[in-house]
Amino acid sequence: MSIELLKQIDKMADDYLSKVRGMAGEQRKEQLNNIQKLFNQNKKFSDEKVQLAVQTYEMVSICIQSCSVLMSMLLTVLSHAVPCNHS
Repeated sequence: MSIELLKQIDKMADDYLSKVRGMAGEQRKEQLNNIQKLFNQNKKFSDEKVQLAVQTYEMVSICIQSCSVLMSMLLTVLSHAVPCNHS
C-alpha cells in the first residue's frame, strides 16, 4: 500500500512541476496541499509499520526468554535425575 501511495505522490509531484507555471495561486496551493496530505498519510503508514515491527520484536524476545528459562529448568531437572546404569 505504501509503495502505491509513493507512486501516486510522485505522479502528482511530476504533474505539479510540469504545470506549475500555468496554475493560478490558489490552484498551486491546493495541489501542494493534496501532495502534502498524501505524503503525511504515507508517513503515518510507515510509522505504524515500524511500531508493528518493534512490537513483534518485543513479543518474539519475550517468547525466546521464556523458552530459555524452561530449557534451563528442564536441564536442571535432568541433571538431578538418577543416571541410568549402563553395564
